[in-house]
Amino acid sequence: MNMSVNFVERPRATVQKNKGYWYAMFRVRDSKNGKLKQKAFSTHVKAGEGNEGKRKAEKAMNQIVDEYMQRNCMLFEDVLFSTYLDDYLERKKMLVRETTYFNERNMYERHIKPYFLQRKITLSQLSAMDIERYILEKRQDTTLSVNTILKHYQFMSTALQDAVNKDMLRKNPAKGVNTPKKEAYHADYYTENELKKTLAITKGTDIEVPIYLCIHFGLRRSEVMGLKWGAIDFEKKEFLVCNTVTRKECNDGKRKTVYVAKQITKTESSRRKIPLSDSDVTYLKSVKAKQEGCFRETEEYADYVCVNKVGNLINPEHIGKKFSKILKEHEMRHIRLHDLRHSAISLLIAKGVPASVVQAIAGHSSIKTTIDTYTHIGTEQKKEAIAAMSNALDV
Repeated sequence: MNMSVNFVERPRATVQKNKGYWYAMFRVRDSKNGKLKQKAFSTHVKAGEGNEGKRKAEKAMNQIVDEYMQRNCMLFEDVLFSTYLDDYLERKKMLVRETTYFNERNMYERHIKPYFLQRKITLSQLSAMDIERYILEKRQDTTLSVNTILKHYQFMSTALQDAVNKDMLRKNPAKGVNTPKKEAYHADYYTENELKKTLAITKGTDIEVPIYLCIHFGLRRSEVMGLKWGAIDFEKKEFLVCNTVTRKECNDGKRKTVYVAKQITKTESSRRKIPLSDSDVTYLKSVKAKQEGCFRETEEYADYVCVNKVGNLINPEHIGKKFSKILKEHEMRHIRLHDLRHSAISLLIAKGVPASVVQAIAGHSSIKTTIDTYTHIGTEQKKEAIAAMSNALDV
């Protein structure tokens, strides 16, 4: 069902005293000449009833405005909730990062839009119960995690608050929703020996370089994909993390794959310099020399580190799938590609590197993130400390 969005904003109204009663006062635009006209309707609430009387008058005022809008065919309420969300996303498109827009657009097209479009629920009809039913159905019928479903809820809540701010709704129905409790996140990680084996079994494959960068420097996948040779200073033995590349599927009538390259990282703290060891320099120089000696289908990605044998950017999704396949072939326990980042950071902490230094290398926005995420690292150290204390006090 295609509908063009032509919202008529609900007029801002106030109550004012007149002839001993409270009156609802608001202005509406004349449909013929486009000029604003003042409207005044009695609420039939006496002005002498104090604050309680004013509250009654304001309640009556809202009802008067709604009835006036309906009588005069200003039915913004007839706009489907899904149609409003379409418009909301387009208005938001220029205000957020491209990756944020693609993420929200995909989430909306795949899940939220089909559900509410099928039920033909309008913006004004939408209730907290409708949103709760959506959450319940997603929990029962899909493999989505609770935290992912909560992102759906937050998206709808923010969009509905925008409708309230624009006087299209009196209140946000999402505020009355009972949401499930957010699940605590527990990162998985490999031990030092498992990381060594991972480097060995991926050597010589088409994902060797991305895996090397993930393990040696704890980079995010988008940072690995965005790393350019121009950001690497072999003389100073360091490189700058300042670019990202992500792959997004845009649903705008037909699905298409979009590579989003940005000279910007996740947060300001994510833009950081990371030192290179002598062995890192040797390895990366050999990779660069090998790429320069190969045939390239395109020069578009000539400055990127993670390219395939014909010079095209490696598909970010391919790295994760190939990584899982290799782990299975070598009978290693499964972890996600992103868990290699956790493993690298965990190893730094286990080696006694101060949390402030780990924070700088990882690009965390605060040291609290570093400490809270990697509290599991201290288990062995705690055991050793307690054993030492016991030995010291043993009589």
